Amino acid sequence: MPTVDDVAPLLESSNAVDNMIAAIPKTVIFFRSYTQIMNAWAQLIKVLISRLRLNETVAQDIVQGYYSGRSDRSKEETHQRFSNPSSNLRILLATDALGVGVNVRCINVVVQFDLPDNIDTLLQRLGRAGRDEAMDAYFV
Repeated sequence: MPTVDDVAPLLESSNAVDNMIAAIPKTVIFFRSYTQIMNAWAQLIKVLISRLRLNETVAQDIVQGYYSGRSDRSKEETHQRFSNPSSNLRILLATDALGVGVNVRCINVVVQFDLPDNIDTLLQRLGRAGRDEAMDAYFV
């Protein structure tokens, strides 16, 4: 997985921001609650702005939330953007609303912020990574 040091040399290219964003692996981070998602979202935006020197609008385009409180249309739009490998949406903060019935082939990394209540939910979350056999995928 690329580190900030791996991405930093890309700043010198003519498409620096696009290259830097493309280097961020498609990642889903699972949380139990909307509150946890919003706290993580705020922190990730701060990190993207300070460490990668992105403006706030670009940082907000990279990280989005996916949870049951969003409208079906909003969830579908987010799903479509995240499913596109060339989209700037690289990190999805999600509750189990994403764990069942949503198929995204281009996920490289799935992170468990905390453990779910049962093994079935954990397996659903685990199954989000590595659906494309041509890609390396990690479950943390």
